[in-house]
Amino acid sequence: MCPIRLYDSLSLAIRDEGDVFLQTRSSLPRNLAGVTNVDRTPVSQLPSNPEKNLVVKAVRLFQAASGITQGVDLELVKRIPISSGLGGGSSDAATTLLGCNVLFGQPLTFDELLPLAAQLGSDVPFFMYASRPGPSFGCAAICRGRGEIVEPLRCQVPLPLSIVRPQIGLATGQVYQVASELLRGQLKDIEPSTPSCSVGEFADALTRGEVSRLPSLIYNRLEEAAFCVAPSLRELQTTVRRYSRGTLLCGSGSAIFSIHTSIRESRRMARKALGGNVALAFAVQTG
Repeated sequence: MCPIRLYDSLSLAIRDEGDVFLQTRSSLPRNLAGVTNVDRTPVSQLPSNPEKNLVVKAVRLFQAASGITQGVDLELVKRIPISSGLGGGSSDAATTLLGCNVLFGQPLTFDELLPLAAQLGSDVPFFMYASRPGPSFGCAAICRGRGEIVEPLRCQVPLPLSIVRPQIGLATGQVYQVASELLRGQLKDIEPSTPSCSVGEFADALTRGEVSRLPSLIYNRLEEAAFCVAPSLRELQTTVRRYSRGTLLCGSGSAIFSIHTSIRESRRMARKALGGNVALAFAVQTG
């Protein structure tokens, strides 16, 4: 997994009462360092019930684990499109845990926060490490188990990427269900794909900054499942591949990323991708 320079914003303030209040708004990214948004089309809605938001769940877990009885006022500005496989909700949850710990005088150690992160979601521990001040800040990582075993990787240089997000979003649970059926051979006429390289080979190329090796080393087991759920994604990927190398689904989708040799090339690709069923296109960097 690898963090990118596309951010939500989260503000926290102590409430004397034990309640948790969340205000949310959507703001498409503009003028962020290393990020270019070349469309302003909104693509999704935040959950209408705040208690289903991972940010609120993170505060509840923190209160229970720390014994803190005071509440928290939260303001969340969403720039990362949801239902896109970009980990926006997971990164928000990790930031909430770390932020609450600072806000209340650090009653828990980092190691005590990690089990809470794992309860919130498989990707949350990774964002704990990537967001933690210190050597692992902004690092890629190899994640094992359910995602709770995190091995940070120090990349030599930021990796330029373009990301396109279609009008449709995908539900993570549905994609994982189809992936499970694929692995069990329950879907007729569809064979599950297999990786052509090892995680170690990819990690070696990434840490050495050997960008030219990366396109042949990337793999996403969820990609075929996502294409089954939304066949239009396969068509979008085919279109994107006309302009770039190293194109793959982001997580469980629906966004698709491509690897480039420069941020200028990433921006050029993002502009070419707009139109049709593409709602948003970004040029970003890792780290």
